[in-house]
Amino acid sequence: MPAPLPLNSHLHTTEPLLTFRQAAARLGIPYWKIQRAAQIGLVPTTTFLNSRRYVRFSEIELILGRSPAQRGGAS
Repeated sequence: MPAPLPLNSHLHTTEPLLTFRQAAARLGIPYWKIQRAAQIGLVPTTTFLNSRRYVRFSEIELILGRSPAQRGGAS
């Protein structure tokens, strides 16, 4: 029997990181909603050398309970 995948196996992808504004535009919501969700820890973020934070769109979809089929196909 194969070992189960770790819970965060979806994080190990080459999916591009998006700014809060880019992710919000793809969802059709105000960017501050993503910003606020990140501030309270609902959305995991990544920060590099500058202070700008980035998110993975798939992480937001997981939180919202959306699947690729619900948004019109895989991206």
